[in-house]
Order: sequence, then structure tokens, then C-alpha cells
Amino acid sequence: AVVARAADGSARIEVLESFKGPAKGSLVTLQPGTGSCTTPMPALGSHVLVIGFEQGPNACSQYDADHFLLEAFRFIATQPP
Repeated sequence: AVVARAADGSARIEVLESFKGPAKGSLVTLQPGTGSCTTPMPALGSHVLVIGFEQGPNACSQYDADHFLLEAFRFIATQPP
């Protein structure tokens, strides 16, 4: 959930679910997109799926909260190792 927007264009998001990343309840900074990324930043209070890897997430790392990958991640998390 987006909990704050900053003057530099970044957004603070609270982690509501995590599959391999920051713990639930953590705050993560979502940076504005750069270069060819023109994806708008999420609105304050909105829920988004953020997929980040080695670098911090930016606007191009976000997807709608009902994206099909979320259900896939939830399913995989229920499977034995």
C-alpha cells in the first residue's frame, strides 16, 4: 500500500505480502522510472504488486494489484520445498 509520496517523485510503500523480499510491514521506497520508463507512480493509498530484484524497485517494477502473477506467487508459496 502506498503510504507516502515525496517531492522527488518517489513513493513509500508498505509491504503487505512478501514472497522472498522485505518482511511484511516493511517500508520500501519506489523510485520514479528512468529513461524509457514512463509508467506513472501509484496514487497515495493504492495497492500495487511490486517485483524487484537486485536493485531497488522503480515505477516500472509495479503492476496492478490483481495481476495474475500475484495468484501464481501465492500458489507457489503454499507448495513444499
